[in-house]
Amino acid sequence: RFEEGARRLDHYLEEEKEQLGLDGRIDILRQIAEAVAYAHRKNVVHRALSPQSILVFPTGEDSTRVKIKIYNWQVGMYQSDSANSQRTLITKTLHASQLIEDSSTVYLAPEMVSSQSFEGPELDIFSLGAIAYRLFSDQRPAENTIALNQKLKQGDGFLNLSAVLNSADESLVELIQFSAHAQRDLRYTASDFLKEIDKVENALTEPDEVEKVDPRHARPGDHLGHGLIVKQTLGSGGISKVLLVEPPEGNAVVLKVASDSEHNK
Repeated sequence: RFEEGARRLDHYLEEEKEQLGLDGRIDILRQIAEAVAYAHRKNVVHRALSPQSILVFPTGEDSTRVKIKIYNWQVGMYQSDSANSQRTLITKTLHASQLIEDSSTVYLAPEMVSSQSFEGPELDIFSLGAIAYRLFSDQRPAENTIALNQKLKQGDGFLNLSAVLNSADESLVELIQFSAHAQRDLRYTASDFLKEIDKVENALTEPDEVEKVDPRHARPGDHLGHGLIVKQTLGSGGISKVLLVEPPEGNAVVLKVASDSEHNK
């Protein structure tokens, strides 16, 4: 269904890369993963997930947040459980990779592009990892499928974000490593992928550690460790400095600090 203002994800990322912050990128990835996880619970696999098959459109209520919709499900497959407990694959085509844009193929699992007879949700998990790679590096996984296969071989079988992004967070590197991996049995499930996104968000958005100051040189507002914050300097003498400090809980207390270790006692 047509949505006013909708843009394809690949176009959106190119046009908004300067304005799109970390929170927005994580939110987009989470929405995509939630949709994929829902489909997998219904035994539906997209098989050709890429930015070219994802629409982004404004929410209308929050200009800083967008919504996503996945389309091109006609290339997908449904795994139906028959009466005798054997699973039957239902799909409109056996060669889905031939029905999508060439620029999309670098987001597909290697076994999908090589026309191997592998099916299942692992196909979509590789694509989720490749999309995450695009979101956080501002680069496509590769120029073409040949280059993608070479990159996977050189990178121990997975897309390595740290190779293209300086100081990449370890949790984000692992999220992509264990999804966009050439080896199917090493890929996350969709539900595990969502749990890992939470870890990534916590790691990337937690506040920087506050710098702790030597109490002998502390001034109002400085952090001393153990949650203590200096409120006021009350005075100093020959052997100590006296501070009014605020602990994490309770009332302010007076802290005497020895001017050197000889006066600790």
